[in-house]
Amino acid sequence: MSGSVIQITYDNAGTPQDITANVIFEDATFEQQMNAVPGTFSFRVHDPEQTYDFITGREIRLYVDSVPLFGGYLQRVSMTYPFAADDTSNPGSYQNRIWRLEGVDYNILFDNRIIRKTTNYTTFVPSKTGYAKTSMDGQVLRMLLSTWSDFPSGFDITTEVDDIVAVLPAESTTAFVYLQQGTKIRAQFDNQAAWANALFYISADKKVHYHTFESVLKNWGFSDDPNYTTTFGFREVSGTEDGTLLVNDALIWGGASPASEDVLFARYQDSVASVSSGPNTYVQEGAVTPGSSIDVHGRWQIAETHFGESNSKTGLGILSGVKQRANQIINGPPGADPYGSGVLRGLRYPQWSFEFTWFASDVPEADHIVAGDLVPIDLDTFGVSELMPCRTVRITFPNLDETGKAYVQFRGEFSLQYSDSIALWKTIMGSRVTNQNATIRGVNNASLSTDYGDYGTFTPYESANGSRTLFSLKLTEDNLVVGYILRTTAVYVNGLLKRQGVDYTETSPLNGTFTFTSPPASGATIIVTCRTLEAGVVV
Repeated sequence: MSGSVIQITYDNAGTPQDITANVIFEDATFEQQMNAVPGTFSFRVHDPEQTYDFITGREIRLYVDSVPLFGGYLQRVSMTYPFAADDTSNPGSYQNRIWRLEGVDYNILFDNRIIRKTTNYTTFVPSKTGYAKTSMDGQVLRMLLSTWSDFPSGFDITTEVDDIVAVLPAESTTAFVYLQQGTKIRAQFDNQAAWANALFYISADKKVHYHTFESVLKNWGFSDDPNYTTTFGFREVSGTEDGTLLVNDALIWGGASPASEDVLFARYQDSVASVSSGPNTYVQEGAVTPGSSIDVHGRWQIAETHFGESNSKTGLGILSGVKQRANQIINGPPGADPYGSGVLRGLRYPQWSFEFTWFASDVPEADHIVAGDLVPIDLDTFGVSELMPCRTVRITFPNLDETGKAYVQFRGEFSLQYSDSIALWKTIMGSRVTNQNATIRGVNNASLSTDYGDYGTFTPYESANGSRTLFSLKLTEDNLVVGYILRTTAVYVNGLLKRQGVDYTETSPLNGTFTFTSPPASGATIIVTCRTLEAGVVV
């Protein structure tokens, strides 16, 4: 393991000033958060020549081996002394002056920029007619940043803002309009992300991101038996199967006051043999199914009373609303089985959470994990195979190597929470084959089939001839098309990793095709790793 070249810069009146040499790394931290929650940084700077004059609001950036890993704004500047007692009789030549700098990352801009219309602060944005309902969400968000907010210059607000869905359903009879003036731009992004089942954030390279969850699925993950292509090792790990929120028997009351005769009741259990219904009631009862949560973990009950909550927002004034609440507690988000796998998730199951520690040298091709990435986790020793979102990444610098370079340590937390969006649950559930301990398969050209989320290593169906640029993935038997999950490909030519979006593009994930910018040389060896879709039809 070797150290990394670290650079920390401070925006000194528009000019990046390299302050790395004076940073005290022993307690320096940089932390990213999921869901565009502003991350934080904190570090000290030694100022022996008294040359620094740090100003709040200025930018701080962290680079590791020239890769930007953190960018944000200075919010607090503190003056400290390194010793409890020191000679400060000559302030002008005092050499132990220490600054502590603290701040947040670029995601604070979602809260720090406001929707406004400079030509008229009292009308709708952009107007009462708004956009057509067929307008794409990415389009209106890009326009929001460029026209209807004071978003700072120097940020890429287009490249990574995807068009995912139309802003309104086809049956809508109204046009799209932005939220009212005076609203934080985060609220507009939240609205669109909820409608599109997407996530958003601002990365350290000053790009605004807006993607589906499948788009942030990492093409490598952690394993205790790494293959160093799609899985890599780690330094420390702790995994916890947490059953503290386990509920497999939900009893829900709604409707009017108990003093009346209009009380509603529903009970869902996991899992029983029959259902009975009486006046204003719906009850699952009977023998417990072998292998169910109750059978495996014992009975864990929860009760909720929602008397008088008859408004349309809660729906708990009607029996179907009470039933839905009980069902969601047990079967939980996503509350359905969108991929037909037979796997539902709710409070009836414990959930895994992981904490990994790794170093910059453990990361393939400087393809660093950022908060929000979906990361495959395979611990064969314990029979655990999971796909988990990275909730936080904490960067520290524990030591130097023999050449004076810093060891860059990452500590990440990975877990799925019940407050996460339905889309995230669907994405993760869809990647699992049968249950939480099922191993996602490794597949290749010789496989007979592929499933959603399998780890694939393929050679293209076509051979490199010096002029061909378009290549496709297929299974050898019956020429079944192999589709891949968007942005999960890694393409190697003669062992060298090519840059997605620069050296090649993902032409059609559904059809398993990709296109090189320049044709590979005749006879070149091409290897593609990806996360697969279900193998397609014979072509």
